[in-house]
Amino acid sequence: MLKKKIKEILDKYSLKYDKKRIKNIENIIGYFKNMSYDELENIILENYTIGESYFFRDKELWDSLKKYLSLNKKDKYNILSLGCSRGEEVYTLSFVLNDIKNIEYKITGVDASFERIKQAKEGKYKYWSIRKLSQIEINKYFEKKDDYYFVKEKYKKNINFEVSDIGKYIKRDIKYDIIFLRRVLIYFTEIQINSILKNIKNILNNEGLLILGHGEFYPYITELFEFETINNVVLWKKTSSINKNISHKLQNFKTFRKSVLKENTNLKKPIESNKKKKLIESMANISEEEYLEIIENLISEKNYIFAYNLIKKIADKSLNYLIWKYKAFLEIQLNLDYKDSLNKAIFLNPDDEELWNMKNYGR
Repeated sequence: MLKKKIKEILDKYSLKYDKKRIKNIENIIGYFKNMSYDELENIILENYTIGESYFFRDKELWDSLKKYLSLNKKDKYNILSLGCSRGEEVYTLSFVLNDIKNIEYKITGVDASFERIKQAKEGKYKYWSIRKLSQIEINKYFEKKDDYYFVKEKYKKNINFEVSDIGKYIKRDIKYDIIFLRRVLIYFTEIQINSILKNIKNILNNEGLLILGHGEFYPYITELFEFETINNVVLWKKTSSINKNISHKLQNFKTFRKSVLKENTNLKKPIESNKKKKLIESMANISEEEYLEIIENLISEKNYIFAYNLIKKIADKSLNYLIWKYKAFLEIQLNLDYKDSLNKAIFLNPDDEELWNMKNYGR
């Protein structure tokens, strides 16, 4: 009976079923015998989703966003924070926007938990939430009363908080300039994620931004959004046509084989041997690791055209940063536009210093 109720609540909020978490929740609520459905619902939401946050979480993001908004200033912004928890993200955004002069804004924070939204509206926090701030910042944005820190009224203007299921909320006919969706999609299935991203695109203005958590990436997103990197931070932008500026249509194997053989005369080393002909014919069935090994060998032999034709076949389906790194390298060698490939490589592995050196190529 208890499991059935828990599943009903998860279905209500389109949350995916997780046996481990279900078991933990059962242990927690096993102590309560006469709990109402509403009380049960609140406990599940509080313990099933991550409520922990703090002000200026991922500081690089806020610095980059402030820089972007200063350079691309609009008169007014309508902003949505999905899965806003206790409001730290919403108020951080208010701090940033107030630091940029002459910007009007409206921010809506949405979360499924009534208790979290209640606290967000109050703007009352313990030291844990402001632990990353300097004393100057604390004095600037908060008023301290006893052991609590209250967001100053100046930063609570033009802010609205709502209790809602995210999946339903984004089906409303309201357009936004910026949508925050950080560490929220991890609770959903792949099918649900694809549906959410489609709906996000529908409610995002043409020049709008979608902001995910640091390191978050979902394969389907590149069919709906372009991205720009600022100081290692990824800002997703709405694109008018599916995948137009990031990826290319994959060739079928027969077309690919013909194009490579046709370019045989332009290769720096011939591929007439039976070994290489068989290699081309078997490309449809080999793994990505085998592709990488072959491409690395071709690069070492300076067979750039051959290597490039091979890597184009698999790049658009790959989340391996090395594929995109080698593709960018080959595009540089062949005097082709390499920026999209390099940006993808940086997005997938921003810690590779060679990628940043390549980014400065030709400047």
